[in-house]
Amino acid sequence: MSMLASAGPPETGVETSGASVVQRGHVMVGGLGWRCAGRNHLFDNFCQIRNMSKYRRMYVPGGTYFFTVNLASRGKDLLLREIELLQSAYASVAVEHPVLCEAMVILPDHIHAVWTLPADDAHLSVRWKKIKATFTRHCPALSSAGPSKARKGERGIWQRRFWEHCIRDEADFAAHVDYCHRNPIKHGLVERPEAWPYSSVHRAIQHGEFVA
Repeated sequence: MSMLASAGPPETGVETSGASVVQRGHVMVGGLGWRCAGRNHLFDNFCQIRNMSKYRRMYVPGGTYFFTVNLASRGKDLLLREIELLQSAYASVAVEHPVLCEAMVILPDHIHAVWTLPADDAHLSVRWKKIKATFTRHCPALSSAGPSKARKGERGIWQRRFWEHCIRDEADFAAHVDYCHRNPIKHGLVERPEAWPYSSVHRAIQHGEFVA
């Protein structure tokens, strides 16, 4: 089925067998910003899970994951209006908690990403928590927040949870990377992936990994 015809990411469940997780043999990259040293990375997206309070994430050291991180208010454009702040928050967290960013796309109200963690590291939640908190602390466009979000420093900007899928194999990896790159078309923002500026598709094209 065409990626563009699907209503959501290629997979809608969380893989539970750590043995099948792809351990990708790339060099780890620290300090990721919109550009990734050595990869010429140009940086220049929701799955509702029943009973989220009991949801248990799968933590695999060195695992490769697909993520969706949403604003609390869907349909807004905060991430584009504050794109430089998001860039700065991401880069600062990546210095302390490096990842290999396989693919990423920033949409007006959500982020999709494919990351590979370091071999001895499974702290995927820490990274997103810090990115969200750093962005929130410095964001001038703050919305009102309930007591729970206020205690967590979220201030109502972000959905409290994010969604992740643990990549199983190379085909699963390729499908989710392609989903990231084509997501702006799905949302009617552009007609071609390369026309969206806030996407790793530009790096993929340069490396011959994506045919425009």
